[in-house]
Amino acid sequence: MNGAESLVHTLLRSGVDTCFSNPGTSEMHFVAALDRVPGMRCVLGLFEGVVTGAADGYARMTGKPAATLLHCGPGLANGLANLHNARRAQTPIVNIVGDQATYHRPNDAPLTADTEGWARGASSWVRTATSSATVGADAAVAVQAARTHPGQIATLILPSDTSWDEGGIAADALPVPPRPQSDPAQIRNAAEILRRVSQIPSVEAASISTDVPLAGANAIFYAAEGQPPVDAHNRPRAFFHRVSPDFLRTLNTRLLNGRAFTEDEVRGNANVAVVTENMVKRFWPGQDPIGKRIKVGGLDSTRPWLSIVGVVSELKYRGVPKNPTRRPGFISSLQRTLARFLRAGTNIARPGEPDSIRSRSAPAGGAFDPDRRRKYDAGVRRP
Repeated sequence: MNGAESLVHTLLRSGVDTCFSNPGTSEMHFVAALDRVPGMRCVLGLFEGVVTGAADGYARMTGKPAATLLHCGPGLANGLANLHNARRAQTPIVNIVGDQATYHRPNDAPLTADTEGWARGASSWVRTATSSATVGADAAVAVQAARTHPGQIATLILPSDTSWDEGGIAADALPVPPRPQSDPAQIRNAAEILRRVSQIPSVEAASISTDVPLAGANAIFYAAEGQPPVDAHNRPRAFFHRVSPDFLRTLNTRLLNGRAFTEDEVRGNANVAVVTENMVKRFWPGQDPIGKRIKVGGLDSTRPWLSIVGVVSELKYRGVPKNPTRRPGFISSLQRTLARFLRAGTNIARPGEPDSIRSRSAPAGGAFDPDRRRKYDAGVRRP
């Protein structure tokens, strides 16, 4: 078994069975191994940006990583834009990037590049294989890194001789680290921020959200239980929001059916969701959607099913007065992202009373920094 064959066997053992590729001569031994080892589906792309974009979309739809095969450093560079998008979306991807043979690199061939340096800007894990005997183990670690919550990009650089040399050893899949839990102290700080803001006389309602109206929102693929499978062109997408309990009242959003989240559901990280009316019209016209289940990703995604507890009017996140894309909204508890929200900071000041809001909202654990760049925002509605 050569190094390339050990790589394919290891990817399959680790649950990666699809490879989007745009190979060159440096990757021919890996391409040959893809043909010889059954079980791997190889999809050819005519441009590296297509390859990385396809891997991003595949993982978002299926909930599991695909591999990419790219031709040396310049090929990786051609695909970096969509790898950047995938990193921002926390998409799991395993990049296999070919390279000059280890003994040929000192000769500075035309495609010799700082491949590791270029990869680090869009990858959470980067490694260059050093021999055929270690390629399998390297691949197992790469898949483990890609599957690590919340989803990461791993890049394994494969010099040609580590592919064609004999002595490859297929490695078994490595365990995926458990998903980290939010720090209880951070949850208490978030609750304290909301409590202090809500006590300001001019504030009627306050909430925390992963995005704010008119600033866009993360569009995700989702699936509805009991619905027939659809092809890639017709997979449903929705704008996904994670929010605290008073979010709907803060935005003055009309509840059409059911209820909003309870405090206990937020604290307990319950698998519940509130959806907008366009989702109901698509999947359950004329039916009561309360109790129906949806999930992020495809029907075969490993994400948990979420039970619908409420239906609201369309959220004005993409335009006023109507949602120009017609995509529905999909609202879930913020519990899973509170730790990141608190590390990123909050933005709860509004024109008119910035100093009073800042002074009353600083959590007990530290000062509120009004000049810090914000990723997540807390909304404030005044009468």
